[in-house]
Amino acid sequence: MKLLSGLVVAWAFLLALSTSDGARWAYEYLLLVYGGTALSAAWLIGTVAVLLDKPGRAKALRRPWIYAVPLLLVAALYALWLDVPFAVRFRVSRAALDQFVRELPRGTQWFELHDPPRVGLFSAIYVDTPGTSVRLMTGYCGVVNRCGSAYCPAGEPPVVGDDYYSPMGHGWWRWLWIS
Repeated sequence: MKLLSGLVVAWAFLLALSTSDGARWAYEYLLLVYGGTALSAAWLIGTVAVLLDKPGRAKALRRPWIYAVPLLLVAALYALWLDVPFAVRFRVSRAALDQFVRELPRGTQWFELHDPPRVGLFSAIYVDTPGTSVRLMTGYCGVVNRCGSAYCPAGEPPVVGDDYYSPMGHGWWRWLWIS
């Protein structure tokens, strides 16, 4: 049960890490969701089996893993629902992102899939500067859509194609680019 508990904890950490770049790639997401569901189900079955064993029940109820694992799972899923991993990564990277958009020449555009430059804790896979804004693609959402952040202190960045923005404050926007 300790190994299974450790695997559930590792899964929760990987889920938070994989969604912290603002992108939710379909294959990665499915693997983490189904893998986490399978691990959680195995942990639950193992816990129920231990609790049904009358001689071992009292000892099992004194072990911290029996309470820690479900609490960790609920906390991890709640944090994902609130988008805490992305918010933490963005906040830690904020100074580097602000410096990047200040120093980027207008008219810049690039796409670098294999070895993208790092901006704080994000990979800048695609960058462009429509109007007075800067858009950084940091990952893929779903199968072909792209996600990232945009900076436009004057208001909502310009819509180029099928863009969707949601405000994050201080001129920063979450960006979804539908392909």
